[in-house]
Amino acid sequence: MATFFRTLWALFWRSMLVLIINAAVTYGLAHLAHAVSEPSDLAVKARLSLTFVPAAILFLLLA
Repeated sequence: MATFFRTLWALFWRSMLVLIINAAVTYGLAHLAHAVSEPSDLAVKARLSLTFVPAAILFLLLA
């Protein structure tokens, strides 16, 4: 039972870490994109498609 909770805790803190870092990176990139140029249709689509790239990279690093 203790092994189950240790595994659950390890998955939980890694997931929270990835979500927090991903949110910060996404917010920073969005703020930078708005500061550099006007929001166009292409910029919005690119930002939406690249939203979870930092999370994917962090999951790969923590796996």
